[in-house]
Amino acid sequence: MTIAEIALWSASLGVFLVCLVAGLVHALLTRTTTGVQAGVFISIAGLFVATCSGLLLTFLPGLPLKTVQLLTLVTGPIAACAGTWGLMQFLRAHQHDQFVQRGLTVIGIASAAALLGSLWPNYPQALGWTALVVSLCSLASFWLALRSALLGDRFAWPMAGATAAMAFGVAGVYATALRVIDNNLALQAVSAICVVGYLVGCLVTVWRRNNEFLRMRRAMSMHREKDLLTQLWTGAALIKLVEQTIARARRNRQETAIVCIEIFNAPQLRQELGNNALEQVIYGIAARIRQSVGASAEVGRYDDTSFVVIVESVKRPSMLRTMGLRLAVAVRKPFMLNPYSTSPREFKADMGVGIARLPATRDPRAGWTTRSSRASKPSSADTSFLSDSAGLSQESMHDAAKLAKKSRAFNSRVAIMDAYSRKAMAVEEADLA
Repeated sequence: MTIAEIALWSASLGVFLVCLVAGLVHALLTRTTTGVQAGVFISIAGLFVATCSGLLLTFLPGLPLKTVQLLTLVTGPIAACAGTWGLMQFLRAHQHDQFVQRGLTVIGIASAAALLGSLWPNYPQALGWTALVVSLCSLASFWLALRSALLGDRFAWPMAGATAAMAFGVAGVYATALRVIDNNLALQAVSAICVVGYLVGCLVTVWRRNNEFLRMRRAMSMHREKDLLTQLWTGAALIKLVEQTIARARRNRQETAIVCIEIFNAPQLRQELGNNALEQVIYGIAARIRQSVGASAEVGRYDDTSFVVIVESVKRPSMLRTMGLRLAVAVRKPFMLNPYSTSPREFKADMGVGIARLPATRDPRAGWTTRSSRASKPSSADTSFLSDSAGLSQESMHDAAKLAKKSRAFNSRVAIMDAYSRKAMAVEEADLA
């Protein structure tokens, strides 16, 4: 290597070192694994550049030639695998489709297959094979990143630019290792600039998306009463709201109802199309539920696939029948997933609606009875009942969930407890007196 080439590639590796330190510091400050993953990738990519450019053998002339050749053959595919895995984690836009996911999987497998070049007895041919596979994988990564950007991921645009620089940089580094541009300092400089540009652009883009994730996480910790995706009540806030609603309804001697909407085929959707498709469905279901119940009831998301509607005042039992059937019709309408992609897909929710009624009562030991015909001051039994609203809220939500599961046996997919037989029945057939 000439002095100019040594200075060029040493400066490139200096940028790698700065990025490595920055990634580790970021990991310590934010307590996330992104910086550690970036550090591992930078280390492998730096070793790849050092071996292919000839710096490693220049500064460590005592290394066996076979060891240097083996490192030259394996570091490129390993870096490509690590980069593909990181890109797969990065491209998680709302419009992320199955084609991108499968394409990145194929790229990862092809990059791993390039490791077989290390078994080739002829080193120049093995290096040429490895260079061809890794370069093609780099071009494919650029195309998939560009596709994600066109599908709506704003962070994929700078990543697409970074992967384009990576494709040119990888080809230039391998050309240096194959001594194709051994005496051309200008082409080596272009290759080094592309490699450094890819590294810096990729890390800055990942840092921006990671900061957005941290802001979302802080928002969740500050406003954890609302679900981040659907903006519905969630978790402890939902349970507390049910407790308060039951206590207030008992105090005012009003009938209350808890409605549970369960989505049973959500795990299959997540397994087939990933979390992004499931998020599209959950967001759409939440919007349909809020539209169906209007402002007359509170809506919450109890877990990933379970929604709860709190009806504080049931003025007439027939309104529960109307609400349950309206919810079932709205949720069962098919969803069109990734409508703007080349592979849209229709999804129909396998769902159930369960309605648990809590009629007004004065004495908790008297069971679920109709409201008293005459008002009176709260007795000690009323007070003890109100203090037991926490347990009653959990019980009512559990009953509604059980009814939702039983509703799968009915055509309407809405179940309620029959007032006469005390059995779960389809809401259109049950006695709601």
